Amino acid sequence: MPGGSVRAADGRRGDPSAVGRRVATWLYWALVVFVITAGVRSVVSQVFFAPPVAVQADEPCARVLDRLHAQLRENAITGRGAPAPASVTSATLREWDGTHRAIEPTCQGSDRARWQALGRMRYALEALLTRYDDEVQPLDERAGSSSSSSSNTRTNE
Repeated sequence: MPGGSVRAADGRRGDPSAVGRRVATWLYWALVVFVITAGVRSVVSQVFFAPPVAVQADEPCARVLDRLHAQLRENAITGRGAPAPASVTSATLREWDGTHRAIEPTCQGSDRARWQALGRMRYALEALLTRYDDEVQPLDERAGSSSSSSSNTRTNE
């Protein structure tokens, strides 16, 4: 057979380019599966299983809750004027989350209710700051830039 492929003894084609394509296809799909698995594993572990921050074992739950509450109030007060950039806020909240998760087993009774309320307060604060970044800050910048330019024209007259 001129120009045909050589057949092996078992009847399968022994075309080297076909074998190369098969090997390349298997390698490609193995790489795709690896990348997807690694990506999912990385994202899931970061989102759902972030390591908790170490808290002193002898520190009572109520004292840690007081500290966490003060940190949230500080973020909320800072957020009223000019909120910190989202990257700073998210880093602070990530740290806060780690401490909050770390003290969960030690909070019982009324402290447990405070622990839950602080968790809700944290997410409400984050939603408020996100809404500020998305909706209010652009309006604030536009309103501020026109008022500053009009104040400059008044002082120049």
